[in-house]
Amino acid sequence: MMYRMMLLCAAMWILAGCSQEEPQSQADSAQEVMKEAPSGYSQQMKPVLTHYLKLRDALVKGDSKKATDASAAFGKAVGQLDIRALDAENKQRWMIRGADLSAKGSMLVTKQSLEEQRKAFYPLSKALIAALEDMGNPGMKLFVQHCPMAFNDTGADWISDSDKVVNPYFGDAMLHCGSVKGEL
Repeated sequence: MMYRMMLLCAAMWILAGCSQEEPQSQADSAQEVMKEAPSGYSQQMKPVLTHYLKLRDALVKGDSKKATDASAAFGKAVGQLDIRALDAENKQRWMIRGADLSAKGSMLVTKQSLEEQRKAFYPLSKALIAALEDMGNPGMKLFVQHCPMAFNDTGADWISDSDKVVNPYFGDAMLHCGSVKGEL
């Protein structure tokens, strides 16, 4: 009888431990603390995102020429961001994020083949996701999407303005491969 009681207590202790809430992941806590973007930055960031989304669409459609044009327009929009209205802390953060976006965007412009453009799109997407997480969302409904099969199953993310997955890394070959990771 005592043995059964000990087993019952041990089972209840294990079940109680299993029912504890899991600690929040970094992504969950990052979304909770996602701040509102500074107003001057928000208005200027919208053209950057518009050109990024045009680039994504060109890659989805497999149109290398449009991808080149969109990446050039993206780089120009990033270069035209006027940070004078930002406070000192936001200026410093944007200097880092903006430089990263410019570098990644410039790399993509130089790529000629669709395959090279798709490879260069991933670091650009990572840099833009980091900038939005750091600086805030400029008031657009944006989703982070993920394809687990991109780049020999290492996976890759991108930003979309729709929760419907259209894959820029595979285009028509695997148009809807992927999932929504979260909302920015």
